Amino acid sequence: MKNSDSHPGITMHKIPVSGAIGLVFTIGSIAIFIAGFPAFWYVIAFSALLGIVIAIILRLVHNRNPKQPTSLFRL
Repeated sequence: MKNSDSHPGITMHKIPVSGAIGLVFTIGSIAIFIAGFPAFWYVIAFSALLGIVIAIILRLVHNRNPKQPTSLFRL
């Protein structure tokens, strides 16, 4: 049985993160990760670059045929 006097604490799923605040939260989380593991900065940089490239490809495919669902396999 759960003790009603204990504090449940803050869980990550109850913190609202969206819009500009979500971007600040994401950048802060990345900065904390890089500060904790400075040897892995290249992994973060490569992941960010790869994400930007994929976003550009998806945007170009969608702009070429906006009525169809976007799929990388139909390039």
